Amino acid sequence: MPTYPITLPTAGLYAEWLRLTRIQAAMPSPFSGAFQGVDKFAQWMLTINLTRMSFANAEIMAAAVDSLRGQIGTFSYAPWQSQTSALTGRTLAVTLYKYSSAAQIAGWTASAASQLRAGQFLQIGNQLFRLTAAPANADGAGKCTVEFEPYARQDYAAATAVEFAAPKGLFRLLPDAPSGFEVDVHRYPAFKPIEAVEAL
Repeated sequence: MPTYPITLPTAGLYAEWLRLTRIQAAMPSPFSGAFQGVDKFAQWMLTINLTRMSFANAEIMAAAVDSLRGQIGTFSYAPWQSQTSALTGRTLAVTLYKYSSAAQIAGWTASAASQLRAGQFLQIGNQLFRLTAAPANADGAGKCTVEFEPYARQDYAAATAVEFAAPKGLFRLLPDAPSGFEVDVHRYPAFKPIEAVEAL
């Protein structure tokens, strides 16, 4: 039996669509018409499109997808980014509590450039986050307070590693995800998009 999570082959990856889906409750007040909303939950959804590829690469990809056994297995996936971060050795400065959407991170020298940007991904534990706000510089204690989405789903202790250089998310296939590939008259294998949801 495979050891999960697996890592998908990279040959043939053509496009990705990584987005947050939310479960929310919203309604206007029957008395004032004022909007009332509750943000209950957010989860990453992932679509991977594959280009036509050699038979050899197609067989490897098909085997990897089949090894997931539908929704039973999980795979790790590193989202594409505009630039790769060189930040290493960063940790949580204080405990990050469940339902928090901000964290204090340590590991910079005093007042150093943070090298962080809105839209950048980071990983804490097995959870993938996207920065929504970050300071240009660390504070005098070498710490940066950042904001992110989605919120933390569990408590993370102080000194937990924060991964900026190669952040990954954990995913599983959606129900009825197609398996295998089709071959046209020119014998070029083609896959349907891989549809997955964050594994919780």
